[in-house]
Formats: sequence, C-alpha cells, structure tokens
Amino acid sequence: MPSAGACRSTPSTRTVSDIRAALRAALSRAQAQDLIVKNPAIPVTLATVRRHRGKSWSSDEVRKFLESARRDEDPLYAAYALVLVVGLRKGETLGLTWDNVDLDAGELTVGHQLQRSMANSCTATRRRRHQTRSCPCRKSA
Repeated sequence: MPSAGACRSTPSTRTVSDIRAALRAALSRAQAQDLIVKNPAIPVTLATVRRHRGKSWSSDEVRKFLESARRDEDPLYAAYALVLVVGLRKGETLGLTWDNVDLDAGELTVGHQLQRSMANSCTATRRRRHQTRSCPCRKSA
C-alpha cells in the first residue's frame, strides 16, 4: 500500500515548481525553433509558500532533555548534545568518525555528512575542503 504522502490530492510546492520549470524549458525550446511566437510560461509566477516552523525548545527544555538522556544512559546522548549545543546538522553528526575528534585539542572537525539516497540507503559524502568546519568541544563536568 502506498504511503499517505504519495497519494496527496494536491501536488507539493516542489512538484509544482518542477512542473513549471519543465514547461518553461520545453516552451523556450519551441520558441527557439520558431514553433511558437511567445513562451506563455515566462510570466507565470508561483505563490510564495511560508513554511510553518515548529516551536523551538527553550534552553531549559534542552537542558532537561540532555539531563534525562544522560541519566538514562541513552546511547545517542553525544549526538543529541552535538546537535543541540554545538549546532551540528543531523547528517553531519551521523557522518562523524573518531578520526574527526581531537580530544587533546578539544576540537571536532566535520569532514563528512551522511545523506539518504533515493534507494533509502545512506552514503557518507565528503564535504569540500573549504566547507570543512571545526567546532570547539568543551570538557564536560
């Protein structure tokens, strides 16, 4: 049975944008070949859609969550801390290896990120050299 997201009655904003781009390209090609005089898709603009942003946690909520994860010895505690405190993205956090950690210098270098591919498998992709970032790591009490 298909997932609920695949059977939506209206196309997503991304789908509408992709359809418009394909139409514009096809009609521009037809215009270049003198099959049509004017590309009717050129003046078409899409409505801007404002995404509903979820409510962010307060610093107190973050502290309580991290304390709970640490107390429960959650195996993902370190990942939660990196995302919530240091600001790493999910893919950056999941792409970390021990080679990225310098405990003596107290530094973490983000050199890879994990991304889901179309086949629902995950692949580690190398960040470009100028995109590699380092984050200071504080010693916990």
